[in-house]
Amino acid sequence: MIEIWLFGWLLTTLSSALSLVLLLVALTSVTYLATTLAPVLGAGPTAQRAARLLGLATAAGTLLATLAGMRVGSAGAGGELIPTLALSVALAAAGGGVTALSLLGGGAAGRRLGAAQARRRALLAGAKVQGARQLEASRRAFHEGADLHAEVAEAEASLARLRAALDKLSATHAAVEARLAALDDAAAAGALGNELRRTRDEIGTKLDLGRRIQGAAAQAAYRLAVSALVRTLLRRRPRDLTRGLSGSADGAAATRAALATAAALDEFLAEVSRTREALGALAERRPTPDEIDVGLDDHDDAHGQAVRDLEAIAEAYGTVRDRLAVVAVRAGARADMEAVAAAAGEVSDKARASGIPAGDLQDLVDEVARAESAILMATPAELDAHALTEALGRSAAALGGHDGASLDALLQALREVS
Repeated sequence: MIEIWLFGWLLTTLSSALSLVLLLVALTSVTYLATTLAPVLGAGPTAQRAARLLGLATAAGTLLATLAGMRVGSAGAGGELIPTLALSVALAAAGGGVTALSLLGGGAAGRRLGAAQARRRALLAGAKVQGARQLEASRRAFHEGADLHAEVAEAEASLARLRAALDKLSATHAAVEARLAALDDAAAAGALGNELRRTRDEIGTKLDLGRRIQGAAAQAAYRLAVSALVRTLLRRRPRDLTRGLSGSADGAAATRAALATAAALDEFLAEVSRTREALGALAERRPTPDEIDVGLDDHDDAHGQAVRDLEAIAEAYGTVRDRLAVVAVRAGARADMEAVAAAAGEVSDKARASGIPAGDLQDLVDEVARAESAILMATPAELDAHALTEALGRSAAALGGHDGASLDALLQALREVS
């Protein structure tokens, strides 16, 4: 039995010398693994040098402590010096190696954690930037009326598919007519003639309903296109026209605010002119009298209504622009008067009163309110482009049917489109 003592305390008892040898081998293996794994962690020269110094210090301290207080073997047995020295050296080497490896491993873990945090911050920053870009793109698309233009394009594509289906059905009707005309009297009076006439009548009924749907849909699609122009314009109108205009501001500040608002109004009025030109170009696509069903309202002139709305908007905001010009001139004149009076040293209480006069400001607010009222009156009613597209799609599908259900579908689509 081999006893291991440390400063008078019995730590453990080994059964044989072989157990002591195995303990020494285990401690040596720990030292070897620590020495082998340390370079794999990829620490820098400074970290390696610090870990080496700490490991050597730990090994030296452990060696001194074990030599001073550890004894391997029974007291008075003799021969305990060599196993004590061997175990002390093995413990010191293992302790120093494990300490250095722990320091390097902690540094590597810290670096990986810092790199992960940096990547996470970069991802969050990238997501924030991407979100801001998407929001800006969404705002720009809304400002430019991208959603309205998409609705118009979808409605026009559905109308084109309906026209193609009608053209195909019309060709089929003509072919049936030609075949019926080619029959002799006996064949025309027989079963084949009856079947051809029934087919011709069915196709004719569908053609009539399809053309009525086409006329109503053409008007609806045109109203949608005209409405998109006006609604896009209204999205671009200047907001908060009286912001920065107050009676408390000095003359120079009031003049700058009035001129900035006037510049915004000039841009909007120029946009009104561009919309008027686009509306004039759109007039060429108005449904022809042949496309419009006689049962529909002939006075439903979407183009004329849009022109009247644009004129009302231009007049209302033009009046606001003229009022702002007067305000800017008066504010500038008052600022000049103040400058002259200040230079002469004769600033009176009346000259100190700067900013926009209360009467002018109230007149401007009244004109802005009238302009907003004109905007509300000119705002087109919401048109359900999705419902129009669905109805046209069902119509195109029903034109190819050969039963009563297809006729019912055409009648339902006609009611929805009209």
